[in-house]
Amino acid sequence: MPHESSRHGRGGVCILTLAACCAVLAGCERGPAQQGQAQQEPALPAARAAQAGNAAQVAAGAWSPPDKGCTALSPGFSSQQGSFRLLECLPKVDPDTVSGFDAMSPPVELRFQHRGPDGETSETYAVDADAYSAIVDDRLRPQFWGGHLVTLDLRYERGGLWLIGNWTGSSFVVTPYAYASGDEDGLDVKWDRDAFVVTTVPEGERRVTAHDSGGDAEPGYFMTESTTCTMATDAAVTHKLHLGLGTDGRVIELEYASAVPVGDGTHAACLIQAGRGDYASDWTRAGNGDTTVDIASEDDGVPGSQLRIRRNEAGDTYTVDFDGVAQAFCGNSDAIARQVVLKRDAPACVAVRMPGPDEEE
Repeated sequence: MPHESSRHGRGGVCILTLAACCAVLAGCERGPAQQGQAQQEPALPAARAAQAGNAAQVAAGAWSPPDKGCTALSPGFSSQQGSFRLLECLPKVDPDTVSGFDAMSPPVELRFQHRGPDGETSETYAVDADAYSAIVDDRLRPQFWGGHLVTLDLRYERGGLWLIGNWTGSSFVVTPYAYASGDEDGLDVKWDRDAFVVTTVPEGERRVTAHDSGGDAEPGYFMTESTTCTMATDAAVTHKLHLGLGTDGRVIELEYASAVPVGDGTHAACLIQAGRGDYASDWTRAGNGDTTVDIASEDDGVPGSQLRIRRNEAGDTYTVDFDGVAQAFCGNSDAIARQVVLKRDAPACVAVRMPGPDEEE
């Protein structure tokens, strides 16, 4: 199920809708659980705190009472970095104007909370009420990882949204990680060397890691391991290619953008996106190892497009051919590269081939 999300600054609210895919190229990516009780446990040693999922559930007795309409989705978690819990806050619905969850309902709030020596800190992620009612789980089960991460899997009939609340020491950074899956399948998640190893049937296995600093993503935001390059051509067109990679090095998502100046400091941009299992593209591996990606058109007047991805024998260089991109794509096809060569972890593209004179409109 596709989603769209937006995140505001610290203490703000993130909104989830059903409108569109939440992965955008940067710079242009049931009843509530009962509140259980458990015996209070001391802070966990570092080695034990790093164990995956649901380690160290503790009582939430020292927490301030939840606001009216809010319920703790688990008794809570504890580590040397403090105590953690996740609240589900259902909207107050006026029965005279709204019947159950519908488009008029206020959003459901999921509140990631931390308690430490300086008090309680909270970050809210808001989910569209209609989307929340489509979750197939009859009980939501938060998990705790690495001593500072709280996750929640919102599974739909096909695909879902995995929320990662990352406590950075002073605040939460919440990542809405959209994924594709089969009917009512969720994620298989493991914790390994300071990263999540996530597996789904369409996309395979990949590492999901926290962004450190630099670039467009907020520090602490989790992303699929990837490689990105940029290059400007003689025509002053800037190209950016981003490849999300599986643990075996194969490409599982692709985002390409070209930007051409049009005056007054503004740019006309063209964006091409595709991901395995995104329901808008079809990925096929040929006998020679090349991967062909067919992208369906959203415009009846524009045909679909086709990309081809090749990886060298060393596994560190990727060539993406855009010859099959529809000439009318974005309306400025002369700004779209015909080929981009990327070397893994190199910030500059190895090569960018532009269309020849006979190809330009």
